[in-house]
Amino acid sequence: VIELEKSEQTTKQDNERLVEQVESLQFLWKDNQDEIDKLTGQNKALQKLNQQLSTKLNEHRLQIKNLKEEMDQVHFKAKQSIQYQKSKQLAEESQKAQENSQQVADEAKKTLEKIDQLVADIQSSIEI
Repeated sequence: VIELEKSEQTTKQDNERLVEQVESLQFLWKDNQDEIDKLTGQNKALQKLNQQLSTKLNEHRLQIKNLKEEMDQVHFKAKQSIQYQKSKQLAEESQKAQENSQQVADEAKKTLEKIDQLVADIQSSIEI
């Protein structure tokens, strides 16, 4: 009978240890799951931000391409005008072409600055 009581007591102690281990594992599981959920949310937010920044970057690249084409057209027109105008008209048209080219170059510079800012924003958001 004494051995049975000792065995029963040992079984109860073993059972209590196992219950404690299960509770500890459940706590760790929940804690890890909460961390996974948090990181998943952050990942989704970063993916959304990345998509938005990629879209803006592509838009700015298209603007740059269009501005370069426009600048090329301005240069081409300026060259034609130089070939066919009198010397006075030639000087006036050349001046206009240079002004237009400068405006296009300024717009292209602004667009490149925007792209640089977007890249900096992307890098700073990744560091966060």
